[in-house]
Amino acid sequence: MNYKESMEYIKELKERIGSVYSLTEMAALSDEAGRPERKLKVIHIAGTNGKGSVSNYISNILAMSGYTVGKYISPTLTEYRERIQKVEKDGSDTKCELISEEKTAEFLTTLREKCEKLTTHGFSQPSAFEVETVMAFLAFEDWQVDYAVIETGLGGMMDATNIVEKPLQCIFTSLSLEHQRVLGDSILKIAKEKYGIIKKNAQVISAKNEACFDILEGQVKRKNAVLFPVLEEELSDVEYTREHTTFSYHGVHYAIHQLGTFQVENAVLAVESALRLREKGAEKITEDTIKAGISISRWQGRFDIISEQPYVIADGAHNPDAARRLSESLEIYFKGEKLDFVFGVLEDKDYAKMTEYLCPLMNHVYTVKPPEKRGLSAEELKKQVEKTAEASGFSVEVTACDTVEAAMKQAKDHAGEGRICVCGSLYLVGQLYLEH
Repeated sequence: MNYKESMEYIKELKERIGSVYSLTEMAALSDEAGRPERKLKVIHIAGTNGKGSVSNYISNILAMSGYTVGKYISPTLTEYRERIQKVEKDGSDTKCELISEEKTAEFLTTLREKCEKLTTHGFSQPSAFEVETVMAFLAFEDWQVDYAVIETGLGGMMDATNIVEKPLQCIFTSLSLEHQRVLGDSILKIAKEKYGIIKKNAQVISAKNEACFDILEGQVKRKNAVLFPVLEEELSDVEYTREHTTFSYHGVHYAIHQLGTFQVENAVLAVESALRLREKGAEKITEDTIKAGISISRWQGRFDIISEQPYVIADGAHNPDAARRLSESLEIYFKGEKLDFVFGVLEDKDYAKMTEYLCPLMNHVYTVKPPEKRGLSAEELKKQVEKTAEASGFSVEVTACDTVEAAMKQAKDHAGEGRICVCGSLYLVGQLYLEH
């Protein structure tokens, strides 16, 4: 296959197979590919929100320390190949190389052949995400990376990435309700799924998730792993400005330029990861390379100020917890201000609760359907915003728009010197970057 044909193959798998919550086919496909994940030093990241930011911080810390890093993420914003990246030091910064179109086509051609072989032996066709995950492992083996930073796709225990048997670290970001139909209808059930990636002897680093801490400790003990919780008492001197955020952790002062109140928690997870990796043999990590790695980190679509004239903030906040944190950040950085919103959500999200968190900050809202088949119609979201505003006693004007482009044009015309927040879905934000 060439690249275009390989993309058609992946699209066909997504439409025909959908999501699979079993490791049977994943294990068989990895066996056929030579178990590339066994040749990698893996840092495995699970959680509801923050996985992308944490993986970005860790990758940049390792790269600034002189290591070559493979990074596997999902979803992507603007380009399919974003999901598989090589990160290396480049002077005082890092450079990120996406897997090439040629290599993507080459790996997918090989994996399609292996999938066809598996189906003749009684296995089901592996899903697109399973095929992509093996492709990532093959790419990292091909690049001879020093470390592989791997995000789970959905959940943990039955996620395709959980084929990894001996991760160096298992890192857990914040947990909240999401994908309840698959992961469970309570935070405790979701935690059990997420903590299912913990393996024997792994270092386990976790954000504060008090409601689930007993479950975490129990899983760590059963797996004979080692737990390093991020301790709030070690975090101090947090200060937010529109230029950067500063904080101290274990008495060391850090500065990050990725805005958002939630980024302190994400950065601290990465700092803790780096400190523990140094204990695991990553001797090139120093206090200076940790500071440099988190300072240079930028992650598109996460409280990202993409322009100042007009002033546009893009945040992929796609579930209630992310919307709550976005609301907190807007309150801190733009205290007392109301903003115009370009707002689009997926129909399987709790968009009523998302709207409750954001409604107090809304001036005029332009609803739009994200460019994804699960996108909620602009008219339905308009009705929800109006319903929430009325119930809460807020005066909010709402306009349903046909496209992201149309919504942005109207928002810019209306906002004038005010600010615009684009949020609700990474698909929506990704479209914004493509058009911006």
